[in-house]
Amino acid sequence: MYLEIRELEAKIGTFRLGPVSFSIEKGDVLAILGPSGSGKSTLLRAICGLIPSTGSVILNGVDMSHFQPHLRRMAMMFQEYALFPHMNTFKNISFPLTVKKVKNDEINGRVKKRAREIDGGLEESLSFMPKNLPEGLKQATAFARETVREFDILMLDEPFSRLDAYQKQFVRADLKKNLLSLGKTYILVVSDVLDALAISNRMIIMIDGKIVQDDLSMNVYNNPRTLDAAILTSPLGLNTVSDLFDAPSGKILAFRPDAVYESGNGTEFEIISIDPVNARYSLFHLKKDNTEITAYLKNNSKKIGDRIKVDVNRDKSWIY
Repeated sequence: MYLEIRELEAKIGTFRLGPVSFSIEKGDVLAILGPSGSGKSTLLRAICGLIPSTGSVILNGVDMSHFQPHLRRMAMMFQEYALFPHMNTFKNISFPLTVKKVKNDEINGRVKKRAREIDGGLEESLSFMPKNLPEGLKQATAFARETVREFDILMLDEPFSRLDAYQKQFVRADLKKNLLSLGKTYILVVSDVLDALAISNRMIIMIDGKIVQDDLSMNVYNNPRTLDAAILTSPLGLNTVSDLFDAPSGKILAFRPDAVYESGNGTEFEIISIDPVNARYSLFHLKKDNTEITAYLKNNSKKIGDRIKVDVNRDKSWIY
């Protein structure tokens, strides 16, 4: 294994992280997904050595647990980007090289090369101040600053949190391209499962400072081990019922809206609201007695107040 985390624990105020253990191979892109306050960012900081912790952080066979952060060969891109407001883009990117007293000619070459590789207008923005950059280029600047120097692992804390939905679809594609071009190992903290699925090949689900699932990203999505994991990995929401669709007694049947389909032999519901998703599909909010569910169905001229019969695909549902 390239990176091994063994029984890592940390405490910030009343919050306790861990013990956390996992490992990743060289070249993996690991996404850490969890609700706010679950310890995702704390875990990154503990791995980097930015906060006191116990346990072991082993990188490429070397125990880094007692190394100072700058000796761990780990780069960290913070959620706030942490750009220096009084420095232009070039100086922000070159800062790690300047601190190490790299020669000016080499700095100039490495910064321009990195900006050219990232593209997206960064090379043309090297003279701009951070306040004059759009969010996408601010992120690109922070990414370039962390990757212009030598590193073994790059950690990105909520790289999309400052972007709106329109910006994110482009910035996410650019970031994935840049990650793949470097061929390094990455750990990303994300709050949206779609971000995790788009970029990572591995996913960890964190709840209350502990790992509840660790697997290939699509395995986590298709087979969430706990109800919390199912909720976190359901971008359109999760339905839970205990007395419909043959749910076992005393158990919860959970399923995503896209597991619901119309069936003449299904259970009858009333449509109480409709949220269009695109030209063909909508999220239908359905009610039967005291139970409400959402279903991702074709529009087909259905309207509020209509009654429809639906069933659930058992291959896309889970019992908890």
